[in-house]
Amino acid sequence: MKISNSIKVAGLGVLAAGLVSLSFGRVGPVSQYGQLQAGKNADGKGRIYGSCPTYSTSGNEVQVKGMSLYWSSGEAASTDFFTESAINTMVSEMKIEIIRFPMGISEDWDRSRGYLSGGAENQKKMLKTVVEAAIANDIYVIIDWHSHQAENQTSQAKEFFSWAAQTYGDKNNVIFEIYNEPKGGWGEDAARSYWPTIKTYAETVIAAIRQYSDNLVLVGTPYFDQYPNVVTPETAINDDNVAYTFHYYAASHSTDTEGRNALAAMNNGYSVFVSEWGTGTADGGGYVPEDANNTWQAWMDKYKLSWANWSASKIGETTAAFTSASTSSTFGYTDSGRLVKGYLAGASTYTACSNVPASSSSTEESSSSNADGTTDFIDDFEDGDSLAYTGGVWYAYNDANDDGKSTISNKTFVVDGEKGYDVVIDADNGSSYMAAMTGIVLDKGENKYAPYVALGVKLNADESDYDLSACKTISYRYKGATHNFKVELSTIENYNYHLIEKSYSSEWKKVTLEFDDLAQSDWGDKKTHVNLSDYKKNINKFTWEVKGDEKGLTQPKYDYLYIDDVRCNGLSIEPVKPASSSSSARSSSSVASSSSEKSSSSIASSSSIASSSSSVASSSSAKSSSSVESSSSAKSSNSQDGSVVVSGSLEQTVVPGGSFESVTFKNVQTFNRESYNCYFLSFNQTGSEIVVPSTTIPTHFEVGSVLTETLTINGQKYEIKLNVTAAGSSSSTTENSSSSEAEVNSSSSEEHTTFVQAYAVNPLKVSIAGRMLQITGADVVQVEVFDMQGSPVASFRQVAGSVSLEKLRQGNYIVRVRSGSMNLTRRVSIK
Repeated sequence: MKISNSIKVAGLGVLAAGLVSLSFGRVGPVSQYGQLQAGKNADGKGRIYGSCPTYSTSGNEVQVKGMSLYWSSGEAASTDFFTESAINTMVSEMKIEIIRFPMGISEDWDRSRGYLSGGAENQKKMLKTVVEAAIANDIYVIIDWHSHQAENQTSQAKEFFSWAAQTYGDKNNVIFEIYNEPKGGWGEDAARSYWPTIKTYAETVIAAIRQYSDNLVLVGTPYFDQYPNVVTPETAINDDNVAYTFHYYAASHSTDTEGRNALAAMNNGYSVFVSEWGTGTADGGGYVPEDANNTWQAWMDKYKLSWANWSASKIGETTAAFTSASTSSTFGYTDSGRLVKGYLAGASTYTACSNVPASSSSTEESSSSNADGTTDFIDDFEDGDSLAYTGGVWYAYNDANDDGKSTISNKTFVVDGEKGYDVVIDADNGSSYMAAMTGIVLDKGENKYAPYVALGVKLNADESDYDLSACKTISYRYKGATHNFKVELSTIENYNYHLIEKSYSSEWKKVTLEFDDLAQSDWGDKKTHVNLSDYKKNINKFTWEVKGDEKGLTQPKYDYLYIDDVRCNGLSIEPVKPASSSSSARSSSSVASSSSEKSSSSIASSSSIASSSSSVASSSSAKSSSSVESSSSAKSSNSQDGSVVVSGSLEQTVVPGGSFESVTFKNVQTFNRESYNCYFLSFNQTGSEIVVPSTTIPTHFEVGSVLTETLTINGQKYEIKLNVTAAGSSSSTTENSSSSEAEVNSSSSEEHTTFVQAYAVNPLKVSIAGRMLQITGADVVQVEVFDMQGSPVASFRQVAGSVSLEKLRQGNYIVRVRSGSMNLTRRVSIK
């Protein structure tokens, strides 16, 4: 796509609508300005504009200010700041609007860390961290080929920027700087002679970028970006969205000399971008002359020049901004850093250029079903229960088994002497539910290592491996504390799982991870270090760990961690759900059990117990005149009229690793699963029949324990009761005769069939009047609306009498109405 370099050309405002992409969470400069674009003002002078209509016309030029990181192939004093947390802090403390990633290419001193000297994969990982942090903060990011001899690296640069544009070129945040500082061309004549070499290189690399992206490209100019005035109508690069870079150092250059070259380029109609400037001398040393720096700032403000200050590091140079590392939530500033921070103190709030504001809602990710009923979500929590779509349960634990005293404030329950936590709670992000740890307090206690708490999900109910071979990327949304996201392998016995740290955030952020982004820690036997991508079939858990320091002196910046929309791109999961239900239950968790001296976190106990209360939609078959389809229950050939038929034993004696025998419920009209004590049981509903299929009892249950699963069918309570006994003991089954309304039919010794009279008719009723849903039978209800694939589209709470469905498109929907223990599910047609 070509963009005119004249803002006066009609149509740019129309184009903007296709270029604006709003962030989810913070509204920053990218949402306000859109994609940055080279253009001219009403006087024909070069400036920078945005794709958002307000900032695409003369008089509304865009100027963004920020920081440049140091060489990415440098020492820790520079690379420590290539982190999400450091960029978060620069955004919150310094108010940066742009961050520059100066990728080291191949220098004598980079010790094989440069992109072309053996460090390509690591450089790409660092780049991904910086770009994703910029996107999450809704700021701009410059991808800089930080070389002084790029014309000798043309083929490699072309290959890199082709990859970078294909990977990031659809993001309005991204700017491509294809040549940092050409060395040649000192002096006016030499600069003009050298420019064709730079131009040839630039047009080759830009052609590769334009296959995938029309984002702004920055091109270096002769002699360390001192001569942008070499660009004329006869020598300009043949591209519509290019700006030419100008670099200065306040103690070495002046606005009257070097500055005149930049001004000449702008006066000729070409956009200029100050992608690097320093407060001291050109070698990074010297002193910080405040008067000279103020003069340069006034000059850049006058001509609306966007800039990035060198450097966001604690390197031993005068121009370095910081004195402290990036691991803290605040920085110590040098004299240079304090001065630059003052120049950066600009807008604290931004307004998205669309009428649709940037949102913290997870509705972008809320559709959990494909047309065939499968999903790539591990869980989006919209059913509100503790059961992931893969069949495992959500849980939380602390460091008690490592002698720590860390706590969370989630509600607790006790089952068989073990404490669990409710971890699925009402969401604050526009959806219904999310997983959470609240009130986090880290307390080292007697823990030998760092204190921690963690939230997790077992992918399978029995903690066995789940095959994620088809999973390309893992993504989730979060809000709250800095945490380690871990992928746990069953093959790793020393708890040194693959992980990545994600920084704290007060806004909802989305994380998208490739398997290679996660790495094991340095400790432990190196023989246990494996490539995670090679072990996708051996993954059994995901965990989110909030961890302190080993001295036990720090607390997380936020005392909570919220998780939502966990998905594996590429999977086709058939959701494991109780009887096709969306439940309203809160999740529970297990306590931690075993621990390792080397580990800062213990695994979840194998006796996870989840509690939930789930409601199930009954099938619909009959249409009413009001376009609302009501449910009807099929009559079983061996049933009494209006009775529930239970085939199989509701009380069974089992051994760990033994078999649960199938149970079937017939003539089901309404169904609620009240608990998940027997979380390994599934309830499959077809029409008016629910089948609990035969399954293997997990081996970890203790002999002598009793597991009870409570159900409500047609308003009547049922219990499935499992008595766990030792191998060799009697494993005969026993009939459940607890219901006073039960009549036993001894059809055979192998099948126990019980007839139970149906409960009173559900008083809830719904009807459609135009686009109003009318509800009777309860004073106040909760209403949830799903599409025909079962994906949630709307939710209404505290509904009294009626609710408008005006915002729904024409078509068929499933409506679920709930009040206390009553629930009603119907299909409705919106005209």
